[in-house]
Amino acid sequence: MAESESTFEGRYLPVLRQFSGKYLARLANGETLALEAESEAYLGYLAAPDQPPESIAYYAIKRVKSGRQHQESSRSMTGPNPRRVAKPVRELFDPRALCREGDDPALIVATRLDYWAWMDGLPDRKRRIVRDLANGDTTQDVAARYGLSEGRISQIRRECLESWHAFTA
Repeated sequence: MAESESTFEGRYLPVLRQFSGKYLARLANGETLALEAESEAYLGYLAAPDQPPESIAYYAIKRVKSGRQHQESSRSMTGPNPRRVAKPVRELFDPRALCREGDDPALIVATRLDYWAWMDGLPDRKRRIVRDLANGDTTQDVAARYGLSEGRISQIRRECLESWHAFTA
């Protein structure tokens, strides 16, 4: 048995089991959660062996109760967590990308005409926001200019993308 394992079993595991009995035993799946907490605590101990046992136990139980799992950094020695699923990339509305170089000229003309007809149908404020985003302003800049949150600007961008697709369908 390695020194780190014996230290963990001698100093950290008794504290963790005490905490598990106090915070996890009453739950329906308490035994399973207690075992998961031991794994979390050991990983926490390996990452920060200088932390007191109470701190390691507290955070291991907190992570297990919240349903979080240990995730390794992409810069970790063991590499990124292979179970981690990448978030899907969302399509952002960018009017400048409606036509690309090499597209059929008739399609380009039709798209540009549709674009202006679509823009005329938008409320004034949304039209100005779309124009600013199309000019390359960042979400943060546009949010500050119109007194909106960055999240709302992203929602407006998504709404405009859906509106454009409906308009050109």
